[in-house]
Amino acid sequence: MNKIWKSYEDIPNEIKNFMNDTINSKVFNIDNNYYCPICKKRLDNNRCNQCNNEYKLIPKYILYENFSDYGDHNYFYVFDLVDNDVILYNIENVITVSNGEKESLFNIEKVYKIYKDGVLNLNENKYSYFKWIKDNIINVTKLSKEEYINELTNAYIEFDLPPWIFTYIYPDNLEKLKINDIYKNSNLWDLKEFLNTNDFTINTLTFGPLCISNFTTLVLNSKYDGFSLN
Repeated sequence: MNKIWKSYEDIPNEIKNFMNDTINSKVFNIDNNYYCPICKKRLDNNRCNQCNNEYKLIPKYILYENFSDYGDHNYFYVFDLVDNDVILYNIENVITVSNGEKESLFNIEKVYKIYKDGVLNLNENKYSYFKWIKDNIINVTKLSKEEYINELTNAYIEFDLPPWIFTYIYPDNLEKLKINDIYKNSNLWDLKEFLNTNDFTINTLTFGPLCISNFTTLVLNSKYDGFSLN
């Protein structure tokens, strides 16, 4: 396991660049107007005519703040194969800006090893079984969605995140999963664009594609709500 990243310095540069490009591309919404994150000029629809850039005007790419004082909280998920083991990193990013001075900190918060039957949190040596989730949470108890979230949060790893934290996936490494026995039939790589334009949790990256038939099709057709086992 000595190949597993321990700190921000261990993360490959292409992934660091993706994370920084993502957080630096968020537009500002001030008094119902959108502004370029680079030159601070007002956008014409979704385009900055001065920088000649187009931006995504969707919630996870918008800062509802002023230019000089604000905060932002993001999670980046990155898959990697280490000796053919599937490793999933949860990298936290916290941004604070005060009087125009910006500080952006990255931290590898959690590292998971994915198995066919569950997920191992390597930081805490805790294992969560997919079968336990299916048998005890979904198939037997028939909980409401609210009860399901509360129960699953205790049994599963970070099923949900606070609404002020946005999640992103490093898309290029999803292709590596095509050659892995656990994920090769998951088609998770088909969700590259979806995952970076919609919010998701670790459930969307592990339990969903490994336990739910036609998971990616259900997601893309808006027929999966995070609770179904169709």
